[in-house]
Amino acid sequence: HQPLLLRMREVQEQRLVNYARNPPVRPPPHPFKVDYRIMDVTKMTYPDRSVDCVIDKATLDTMKQLDDDDDELENFDPGATKRGTQRRDPESHAARMLREACRVLKPGGHYVCVTYGEPATRLSLFDPTSNDGLGEWTNALHGGEDGDGESACLELKRNRATYYVYAFRKRTDASLVAERVVNELVEESVASGRRVFP
Repeated sequence: HQPLLLRMREVQEQRLVNYARNPPVRPPPHPFKVDYRIMDVTKMTYPDRSVDCVIDKATLDTMKQLDDDDDELENFDPGATKRGTQRRDPESHAARMLREACRVLKPGGHYVCVTYGEPATRLSLFDPTSNDGLGEWTNALHGGEDGDGESACLELKRNRATYYVYAFRKRTDASLVAERVVNELVEESVASGRRVFP
């Protein structure tokens, strides 16, 4: 047994020496300039409409976990004041994070989320009717706007894990203006009792 163990150690040592003498070739740096910053995703310091793309890999999962673990969120008493304790905002961490992502996106920009969360647990977070700040984005995946949940995300299986990819596009100013004009015309026609559209 001992000669075999010594031989294995020699092989391992030789591999380390070879690795040190001939390190693997690393790919050249990517051509994009990346600016890494550490900040609270629910209160980002980026200006409004300043980012082309937000890529979220499991941050939404963390925010959801904070929401699930936050007993104060469920038992929030706005009248309670304890000396030395800070009153916590009862709003969902996940909802605040998503609103911030939408706020910093440029019109036409994309939010891409890679999460473990199945559509049943995530789609309501992306719904603009339940999260006021998301009225400016739409599902970027084909067929995802009908809310069926099946086409609202991509399902990826890697090893033993299943990931879900959600993608949203922040609407352009022109599309928002057009929607407002149409809504005003419809409201006006309903209020006056006349048909604006044939």
